[in-house]
Amino acid sequence: MASPLDQAEVLRGRDLAKIFQVWEERHSVPGYDPEPVVTRLAEIFEEETEVYMRKDPDPFDERHPSRTDPNSELGRMLKTLFRKDHFMTRLVNDYLRDNFFTRQNIQQCSQPLNIAACRLILVIMPGLETSAVFQAEFDHLISRLYGWAESSPEPLQSYATGLLGAAMEVQEIAVSFREQNIRLLPIMLRRLHVLQLAHRNRDRLAEAGEGVSSTAFHRMFQGEATLISQKSSGEIKEEVPPMEDEEGEEK
Repeated sequence: MASPLDQAEVLRGRDLAKIFQVWEERHSVPGYDPEPVVTRLAEIFEEETEVYMRKDPDPFDERHPSRTDPNSELGRMLKTLFRKDHFMTRLVNDYLRDNFFTRQNIQQCSQPLNIAACRLILVIMPGLETSAVFQAEFDHLISRLYGWAESSPEPLQSYATGLLGAAMEVQEIAVSFREQNIRLLPIMLRRLHVLQLAHRNRDRLAEAGEGVSSTAFHRMFQGEATLISQKSSGEIKEEVPPMEDEEGEEK
């Protein structure tokens, strides 16, 4: 009988067959943490997606990468991944649980695994059937994504937001979660505003010879982000200038 593969050594490489062999040897062992395997898979697929995107594929072509480019390494890798039915089932049904470890009576935070699972699912979405991953009857998963998108720390917050965007392609889900979308919309707009400020301040400091890692950048960005947050929560009310009539007199 062959000896088990060394996980650390295998994860330093890019051999999908060996990575899945490591997972298959260990995933059923009580207390096993699949996060390193899931994270490494996400990294490999992200790298290959970047290579694929450099070929400037048609952004409106929603076909599987293996169909748009038969010689694509990304398409080949996606096919390999999707043949691993057991892994894909665990990825979607188990690794997105925020109580993955505690339900096994293991006192360990599931968030790193949740982050890795969201990250991997997001990068392989071009090859997935959206309705197969997100189904209206599994509303607990969608509700969990809303919770993460609304109040979890980064990067889980952003990954969950991306997955929600994909889930909304399923019309039944978009209709069923209309109220949650209405609540989330101003939060997303506020975050976009903060990112816009960060970009603007970065350019401003670059002109002044400061870098984005400088104390000045963080002070400027944090101050404006705090102000936006206070305004949105009602702690600060913006002053509305008095209206004037046609003759220029205040009303």
